[in-house]
Amino acid sequence: MSLEDKDIELIERYLLGEATSEEKNAVEQRLKRDQEFAEEVDFVRSVILATREKGEEIFRDKLNELEGSLADKLEKQADTEMGKGVETRKTVPFFRRKWFYYAATIAAVVAIGTFFMLQQGRQGPRLFGKYFTAYPNEIITYARGDQVPEGYDQFTQQEYNLIVRAMKYYERKNFEKARELFEANIRKIPENAGLMVYLSICQMQTDKHQAAIQNLEYVLGLSNPPLEKQAQWYLALAHLKNNQTAKAVELLQAIAQQPQHPFRDQAQKIVQKIK
Repeated sequence: MSLEDKDIELIERYLLGEATSEEKNAVEQRLKRDQEFAEEVDFVRSVILATREKGEEIFRDKLNELEGSLADKLEKQADTEMGKGVETRKTVPFFRRKWFYYAATIAAVVAIGTFFMLQQGRQGPRLFGKYFTAYPNEIITYARGDQVPEGYDQFTQQEYNLIVRAMKYYERKNFEKARELFEANIRKIPENAGLMVYLSICQMQTDKHQAAIQNLEYVLGLSNPPLEKQAQWYLALAHLKNNQTAKAVELLQAIAQQPQHPFRDQAQKIVQKIK
């Protein structure tokens, strides 16, 4: 299940020290049981740390630049004040205000940068949540008997029955149970390419996106595999969920250029939103 905006806002308040005691407790309890939530917390934390480090670097560079450009001016001003008999310490508040102004300006820039980085980091998962739907079963029949249906000779009757059971769980949207059965019974061989697309969809629905990416890449590496266009689409979505935007866009643009592709319109819309 994709995280909602309120979840992201709660994470940000928690990491920035703005959460209430009740919210902190809720976050810490959820971290123990919700893997997707925990991963988002780690991601937001890494963004905040990275932008803080970058902000410190920018601030140091700015101070060095200002020190060089204002050194002469400050020295002349100090000489003038001394010439008037004014104690040097009286000029300190003025300089402090100057440095505070520059520091505040840089802090604002860093804060804005943090906001946009966070927004960009959420874009892929949000688009994934909007456009992802499980592909309907077009590959498994429910006939049970003494013979495995044509095209599934790689399975014993017992193995095929387990695949049928997995697909039934899939159609009832019990993707966790379907994934377990698919993973236990589908070998990574060309004959199982079509089934691996459904396995990958189950993996995407249970937050195993990297495993899904590997399986879909395997399918697309075969020569004319079944459900090839579907594999392209779901691989693009998996990259979006993983915030691998460049890889997702490359696939989506390829899909958008195929007039007969079943996901052409959706791909075009996502590309436009990312741009």
